[in-house]
Amino acid sequence: MRSANQSAVGAREITTGVKGTIAREEERNLVHVSNVLDYPGQAHRSKTVLHAAAVFSLLAAGIHLWVMPEHFEEWWGYGAFFLVSAVAQGAYGAALLRRPGRPLLLLGIWGNVSIVALYLATRTVGIPFF
Repeated sequence: MRSANQSAVGAREITTGVKGTIAREEERNLVHVSNVLDYPGQAHRSKTVLHAAAVFSLLAAGIHLWVMPEHFEEWWGYGAFFLVSAVAQGAYGAALLRRPGRPLLLLGIWGNVSIVALYLATRTVGIPFF
């Protein structure tokens, strides 16, 4: 809890209308809501990385949709897996452009690593659970 002196000082700084004080206050607030990819002096690079991640996710979704009918012919469970993967990766790519943040980035990393791990497992030890 703030003391009366701290509150009065804070109120004085904001009510004086000093641009520097207001700017510092805004900077402190922006730190909590900034994009996790924003690095000072590298905004262009951060956006490029973000757009590349979204494009690759949408590309992966397209590939899963492309091979889905073939997998449905083999077994409905395989086709359903490819359909769910495609929808999830497509939604992730769109969400990444709309609202990037650390939890969303970690979710994407976890999801894609899981798909790659499952792919490697099916090619080396066979299909799990069967």
